[in-house]
Amino acid sequence: MPEMEELLFAAVVIYLIYKIVFGLLIPVVQATLKMKHQFRNMKSADGQGPANPPNDPGNSKAKSKPKEVIGDYIDFEEIKK
Repeated sequence: MPEMEELLFAAVVIYLIYKIVFGLLIPVVQATLKMKHQFRNMKSADGQGPANPPNDPGNSKAKSKPKEVIGDYIDFEEIKK
């Protein structure tokens, strides 16, 4: 009967290896390849020119609203009850 136990043990080991390979390793490899492909697409699209031009510091000041000054700044230590 030792041959039957060895066969059963080998079957369990093969099953576990199968589950690890197809349940973990292949999805990780597929996700990695997909991310590499997306990064390549972003780099190639970036080389063609940006869709939205970067903000020029001088331009952003002209477009943004000036902040309203509500009151004077008071240090926390100066507030007394």
